Amino acid sequence: MKGRIKRKEIPFTQVSNNPLKDINLSLKAKGLYSVIQCYISIPGYELYKETLEKKCKEGQVAFDSTWEELKRRNYLKQTKTRDENGQYVYEYELYDSNTHPHVS
Repeated sequence: MKGRIKRKEIPFTQVSNNPLKDINLSLKAKGLYSVIQCYISIPGYELYKETLEKKCKEGQVAFDSTWEELKRRNYLKQTKTRDENGQYVYEYELYDSNTHPHVS
């Protein structure tokens, strides 16, 4: 009898040590960085800022200030592009290190 072994999801996320060791990054920002990494590591999963915010306990002001901290410290890059309908949208990219040029 033939059988197939089910794919096992790995219940952990790999996170770069750089943001975790960055003494200039708050504990909140390190946590948000880790949560973002968790979701963007899921194959085929599209993560949106609004969806991520809903998954966090903090209110919008606390979330936004932490989000901005990741951008200021160059771990999160924001790029403004146009979608297929010509509307402006933001695209975000998470970096393992903050030693790259930051573009807003």
